[in-house]
Amino acid sequence: MRLGEELLYLSRAEVEATGVTLAEIEKAVEGVFTGPAAGGADAIPKTSFRPAPEAAHFLSMPGALGDPPLAMHKWVGLSGANAVRKLPHLGSLIVISDLVSGMPVAFLDGTWITAARTAAMSTVAARRLARRDSKRIGFVGSGVQAAGHLAALRGAFAIEEIAVFDRVPASAAAFAAAADGLEARLVDDARLAVEGMDIVVTTIPAAPDLKPFLKVAWLGPGAFATMVDLGRSWKAAGFECVECIAVDSYGQEDHLPTDRGFPYSGPFHADLAELIGAVHPGRRSADDRTIFIHPGMALPDMAVAAVIYQRAREQGRGTVLPL
Repeated sequence: MRLGEELLYLSRAEVEATGVTLAEIEKAVEGVFTGPAAGGADAIPKTSFRPAPEAAHFLSMPGALGDPPLAMHKWVGLSGANAVRKLPHLGSLIVISDLVSGMPVAFLDGTWITAARTAAMSTVAARRLARRDSKRIGFVGSGVQAAGHLAALRGAFAIEEIAVFDRVPASAAAFAAAADGLEARLVDDARLAVEGMDIVVTTIPAAPDLKPFLKVAWLGPGAFATMVDLGRSWKAAGFECVECIAVDSYGQEDHLPTDRGFPYSGPFHADLAELIGAVHPGRRSADDRTIFIHPGMALPDMAVAAVIYQRAREQGRGTVLPL
């Protein structure tokens, strides 16, 4: 490709077809905090806005990596009403530019990357916050994020059983049916997907009529919950009694204001960088209840996008377009 004259486009199918593995994605996520890329990695907190009450919610996430030397921008649109339209809850694109010249070199679908890196971040956190002998996962929500989390967490823990709750029973049934080799239970009460579980994954999308329905008190001794939905499905009472609550990045706390329906906005005991770098010990005892909340930060997306971009170029994959 000729810098400044051409750029590479990768569709969602082409992103997936690069064959980047879950292990590579987890390594890339950790690398932005501890690896060679960490020295030049930089990002500003994401900004968000909704142009009108009926409009989607848009997120803007810019940042840069030092190794490889690339700058990126992730653009996300979210709509809780998309199920009615038979569209995904989230749509995303990532634009990649050369760090030195500023010239765009690629743009690619970010939807698959969003699901993959989010599951990787939960897994990275779970290795520090969940019990090593965790065997049971409760899922509240059974969409794309739930599927990605099941695949990633099965690679990190000896999972034997899952319990699945979803407001759409058909979705829960399809998710459970795809959990090959596991005992999968469908539950019609969300409490049963929390109580007695070693790991709890909540992925409820935002919606105007959503009211919190989960209780922190349902988390048993030693349980770990990863709140992909930023905790919007959880009631506020009880967070103050949890032994360790971590966030992906301290710089994102202002995206969790309680007046916008999020139950907890800090203080946090640790962020992901502190957990990975062992600045914070994470779980201290077998009975600790631990929580990980991810408002969303740009660098893990960018690390994964960089791996996919480089792999696609090695494979000759994608469509080269003129600038």
